[in-house]
Amino acid sequence: MGAPGAIRRPCRPGNSFGSVRSASGKWIEGGGTPLWTAIWAIVRKDVTLEYRRRWLLASAVLFGFLFVVVLGIAYNGKPLPTDAAAGALWMVLLFSCVTILLRTSSFEEERKAWYALLMAPVDRSAIFYGKLVANILFLFLVELAVTPSFWLILGVPAPNSWVPLLAGLVAGALGLAAVGTFLLFLTSSSEGREILFPVSMIPLTIPLLLAVTRLTAGAWGGGGDLFVWYAIAGGYLVLFGLLPWLLFELLVEV
Repeated sequence: MGAPGAIRRPCRPGNSFGSVRSASGKWIEGGGTPLWTAIWAIVRKDVTLEYRRRWLLASAVLFGFLFVVVLGIAYNGKPLPTDAAAGALWMVLLFSCVTILLRTSSFEEERKAWYALLMAPVDRSAIFYGKLVANILFLFLVELAVTPSFWLILGVPAPNSWVPLLAGLVAGALGLAAVGTFLLFLTSSSEGREILFPVSMIPLTIPLLLAVTRLTAGAWGGGGDLFVWYAIAGGYLVLFGLLPWLLFELLVEV
């Protein structure tokens, strides 16, 4: 606990506990919140809010199901080629990701919760990674609900190997959530964010989408040399996993 009348400041990179400023103006170290505790608190907040509302994930999953049904009607009940199924799956997951991220962001913006997060006595990167982990969990749930519909509705055969499929789903969820969360904070104060965000996100995710689509197709024996796509997906995750940690503090001050 800090001294009476203390003013807290966010902790800086390398100082996960932060510091507080007493009424006399002296900085007292150790007055903030541990990094992992802050991340877990943000994740728990977002998951609890979604559990109470439940409409966000439901709308994303419903969108995915409707897309699959329309695709099945377009193919007139014929089995969908595996390469086309892989591309269609990631098209559904991409737009579901955009829907989830925009709605979670607008919910906080309407209630000014974003400013409360920035005033919290924690490392600013904890805010990013807390939101990132929550968004990853949401995307995993959407993948878990939507992916089986490709077998049930579109007649896609069971994969020959599950490893490329699971690797693609995991890498895709991590990458889409990382890029989307980063761009949400980057465009948080911009006019027309609902248009600017997807227009910015889709081009940035093309390398990732190409890699995970080929990995997904590789589960049925297509996709070419999968090692190249593993490398591209891995490099993409490293880039957008570390870049926000380096730039996030600067971006939120702009």
